[in-house]
Amino acid sequence: MVTVKKSRRRKHIDYLQNCLIACIPVLGFLLFTLIPMFLSGYMSFLDLKSPLLEEGAWIGFANFHSILFGEYAPRFYRSFLNVFIFWLNVPLSMMLGIGISYILNTNVKGKKFFRLVYFIPYVCSLVAVVLMFQMMYETNYGILNTVLMRLGIEKIGWITTPGTFMWSAMFMQTWKNVGYCVILFSAAMANVDVNLYEACYLDGGSAGTAFRKITLPAISPITYYLLTVCTIGALQTMGEVQVLAAVNGNNALDGAHLTPVLLIYDMAFTFPSRYGFGVSAAASWILVLFILILTRISARFSKRWVHYEF
Repeated sequence: MVTVKKSRRRKHIDYLQNCLIACIPVLGFLLFTLIPMFLSGYMSFLDLKSPLLEEGAWIGFANFHSILFGEYAPRFYRSFLNVFIFWLNVPLSMMLGIGISYILNTNVKGKKFFRLVYFIPYVCSLVAVVLMFQMMYETNYGILNTVLMRLGIEKIGWITTPGTFMWSAMFMQTWKNVGYCVILFSAAMANVDVNLYEACYLDGGSAGTAFRKITLPAISPITYYLLTVCTIGALQTMGEVQVLAAVNGNNALDGAHLTPVLLIYDMAFTFPSRYGFGVSAAASWILVLFILILTRISARFSKRWVHYEF
């Protein structure tokens, strides 16, 4: 009888311990995601110049109107244009990733070594990568302008002029993301049934035909995953351009370095007296809704080209 009671007590203790362990991520979600979401949603309807909610005045949808159609609209839409240029790293890194993965999945010596080399930039510190590219993009002594000067071409202010800054940031991010694409595409290509290629070649198909008809459809789920995740990451980018623009001061770029998230940060913490926390919260919710709509549209169209039966 005593043994049965001890066994039941032990089960209750184990159950309580498991519940407490399971509640840790739920508690983290409540404290750092759900509650801040509700607070930011409430703040978006306030004229709030400080983080204290009691100092805010209810103004309804005025913040949203100011961002979409009012005085803040030009700067807000400019940030979306900038982030679209930055987003071009997504298709570029994916195309490079597919090409490199296709080569590495052939009979090439040192596959693991090359995959490691390509993946290292992705796991490197963001600040370290940006500082390295700052030295490469430096106007007077950077390696890029040094090569151009040797070729008799005038120096380019890669990160000091508004017209080239975001393109420079885009190529930097491409270099950083290629390795991630290579790892995932290599794994996807390695799982393609070899018999499909043999059947294609027996029917007279070329390597290009096999790549178009077999490889690309087979890796389409990974392609869709990378396209979705990297697009969301590009729309939320902030640190890359913020550190890259700090080399010569953000004001010199005339807003060419701004992304939606960096603009939201500036609205709340850099220029609170001009914009305020209410405007910043409203801009963040507009960005959230834009990402949700874009993701939904992508999911709808993915049914036409993503194949899971391979």
